Amino acid sequence: MVCPPPWEDEEEESSGWIDGFEDEDDEFEGDDFEDDEFEEDDEFEFGDDDADAEDEEDDLESLIEEGEALIEEGEYQEALDLFREASERFPENPLALYHLGQTALMMFTDGLEDNPNWEDDDDLVGFYEEAQNAFDAALSLEEEYYPALNGQGALFMVLDNPDSAIECWERSLEINSDQDEIVQALDEARGQAED
Repeated sequence: MVCPPPWEDEEEESSGWIDGFEDEDDEFEGDDFEDDEFEEDDEFEFGDDDADAEDEEDDLESLIEEGEALIEEGEYQEALDLFREASERFPENPLALYHLGQTALMMFTDGLEDNPNWEDDDDLVGFYEEAQNAFDAALSLEEEYYPALNGQGALFMVLDNPDSAIECWERSLEINSDQDEIVQALDEARGQAED
């Protein structure tokens, strides 16, 4: 059985989905709006897109670091819950989804050791589906997000489906050829597919 690939230290660029303009709950209703309602002292806040994006990125990075620390301590369920929160807070960021998928994959893989008939175990089915859905969602946001392809390949190998794993990892290496561990995993998958 191939272990999931290690955590990727991918730095995501801001996708800029946050608009910087903030309306201070001022409501303008058609004819009720009059120019003389505003004095020269009235202030409008215009957010700084770059600062907001940096804050969002810092928040996500903090959540990921906290989740990775929980995993190192063996607190997988707490890490999974944290990455669920991250993916809900940052649904447009493939990195958040990738970490969710990796953690669900780890829990699925660990559970298989005790229960090889995983289809009868609701928890394992849930971990499998959560991992697959998270990787799919990350790739729907960024189709060349190779860490999610690596996660999918590992999931296919856990399910003893080397042909599908090979497809994922070949595509990943087309995007980024500098992944020694994936090259090795691909060789192992090819060997297993030939048997």
